Amino acid sequence: NHMTTILLAPAFLYLYFSTLGLGRRAFVIIAYLVPFFILGLSLYLYLPVRSSSLPPLDWGHPSTIERFLWHISGKQYRVWMFSGFEIAGKQLSYYINNFPTEFNWIVIFLMGVGLVSTVRRSRKLLFFFGLLFASTLLYAANYDIHDIDSYFLLSYIVCGLLIVEGIVSLFSSVRKNKSPALVPAFACVIVSAIGIQLWSNFKRADESSNYIPRDFAQNVLANLEPNAVVFSGLWDYFISPAYYYQTVEKQRPDVTIIDQSLLQNRSWYFIQLERNHPWIVERNKESTSSFLIELAKFEHDIPFNPNVIRYRWNSLINDFVEKSLADHPVYVDGRVEPEFAKAYKRTPWGFLVRLSHSTDTLALRLPYVEIRNWDKKEPVTEDFRRYSVWMLVQDAVWLNHAGRLRESQESVAAARRIDPSGIVVNSLLLQLPDLPR
Repeated sequence: NHMTTILLAPAFLYLYFSTLGLGRRAFVIIAYLVPFFILGLSLYLYLPVRSSSLPPLDWGHPSTIERFLWHISGKQYRVWMFSGFEIAGKQLSYYINNFPTEFNWIVIFLMGVGLVSTVRRSRKLLFFFGLLFASTLLYAANYDIHDIDSYFLLSYIVCGLLIVEGIVSLFSSVRKNKSPALVPAFACVIVSAIGIQLWSNFKRADESSNYIPRDFAQNVLANLEPNAVVFSGLWDYFISPAYYYQTVEKQRPDVTIIDQSLLQNRSWYFIQLERNHPWIVERNKESTSSFLIELAKFEHDIPFNPNVIRYRWNSLINDFVEKSLADHPVYVDGRVEPEFAKAYKRTPWGFLVRLSHSTDTLALRLPYVEIRNWDKKEPVTEDFRRYSVWMLVQDAVWLNHAGRLRESQESVAAARRIDPSGIVVNSLLLQLPDLPR
């Protein structure tokens, strides 16, 4: 289930009323359907029931009416909607440029035939397809996220229906022509179109050799010291797979993983954090309470002072670190590291950075890093590659300054395995001329 199913509504309402009209009968049928529609929606009642039973992962904590409505309406994601014409232009440009990789040119030809056939055969069907297509593009083009492909799915389904219409239209023309030679030719075109479509898209769709989330999460977890606390914003290839390994496979239950973004923007996350790691919330009651007061204003669209919420956020995360350091090693990922107080010493630790009061007692070491390379050029994969290479080169810098040249070179070699083209690695090395190649 996904909220984008609402994009079906304009087209189906048009089809319904254009078929039955706006008379009493149309509304009576809708009245009969409403109870069954509500019965289908009753499955949502599972959410507050399950949330109230305190599960280990409880996204949105929809146990109250307010949080339940926020959850099913996607309130958390509205901040990325309708972000401006620049975003819409960027997403539309991506859609247009990516379209020939979704459908090969033979299939696009059949799509064109189907569009012409639909125009001639049924204006009602044409408007129905048009509303489905337009509502999808209007929504997706105004959603500012990098993994946007799945939000275009309904438009691709419309294209698929037009392709079927094109095949039927051509088949109809072949039958009318009554030429025996045209039948096998027509069959060859259709089989070729389907075959090329499967062949050209299978490799792009096949994820069977994609080990990035597994390898990255396992590398990080394996190299953390006992009872570690990790602050991270790397949802796609660390936080979410690590939740799986901890919750399902019971790996490294001693590690406390804190999602920096959820901690900063979602009050429900504190409930989940307290349930799974009560000690960290207990130690930081005062700063947590102060921050949640301001966060509640943000969540309820109440005017708030940005300076106050920023100050309380900084106090919160640094309190979390300070009160954890007493008996827990603390790590942060390289992207969120600048948010923490400069007073903490930084030590590279594979894909993470360790925070401490002093580096004197910390032995610089090169953690074991082995990532099976994934050659697809996808937004998340490219982001993973940039981040991982950047961190490994930072490791190399530290090791080089510590006089451990062999390990520094090993870190650069690990970066090259992730970035075999060398584009990212070489650009970083150019900025560090004293680093051994």
